[in-house]
Amino acid sequence: MFIYLFHLILGIFYLSMFPSNIFLIGFIYFVFLIPALHRSIIYYLLEFKIPPWTIVMKCFVHMSLFSNFHQKVNIMFIWMLIYVWNDLLYVVRHAEKRLSKIDSLLYEHNMRISHLYIDTYSDDITNRFHTHLFDTNRMYWFDKTEESNKTSLGIHNYRNIVEPTQPDNTMLNAAKGYTIFIRNRYIICLPALFVFVYSGFIDFRWNYLTLLNMLILCTELLVLVLNTRQFYITSNILLVLCIFLANQVETVYLIQPINTE
Repeated sequence: MFIYLFHLILGIFYLSMFPSNIFLIGFIYFVFLIPALHRSIIYYLLEFKIPPWTIVMKCFVHMSLFSNFHQKVNIMFIWMLIYVWNDLLYVVRHAEKRLSKIDSLLYEHNMRISHLYIDTYSDDITNRFHTHLFDTNRMYWFDKTEESNKTSLGIHNYRNIVEPTQPDNTMLNAAKGYTIFIRNRYIICLPALFVFVYSGFIDFRWNYLTLLNMLILCTELLVLVLNTRQFYITSNILLVLCIFLANQVETVYLIQPINTE
């Protein structure tokens, strides 16, 4: 019910703020009230994945802040990069969750897969080919030893019990799946740097549009990195506010009117 109401409010906001061509974005928002589409939206929210049509709409609205054609093209490419990065992050996080679930099921049957985690099990680390075996997906099926059972129990407890006040970072990262899929996991955050670099080519002047532009992009990057529903909703609200503020300074058109003079 909240999501229905939220999109209805956003639709009304957009309708009231744009003086021209608003029926395009308003129509899309009201179409999202159709139950079948809303079920799809709820799925994306639960999986912390930004829907592709939301990226397109945000890009379209963001472009309306600028009148120069080259600025609009640069904004389009930035949002394409954000969308690709969103899908990349989703694949990594989804794989980590799936593999963690498999590991939990194996734990219940007193078995484990060796070299599934990077630098976590002492039994695996003693093998000088451990990193190579992890990177090449060569894994083996083993009964637990006394030492590996302690590690498995620790990971299982961190995964299913409330996080302690002074956690063991190795166990905690393993429980979250951070060491289970790819090595150097944080390399996937590099696209955020390119988004900031490219955003400098949108507007070099220090004015309110530059500030609004950076605010929109920073919020969207926070949505991807922090990966929470609250920031997903906040990014939509912030985009509406940015358009509203820009419209107070000068008229913002979704599609620039043709000059007949």
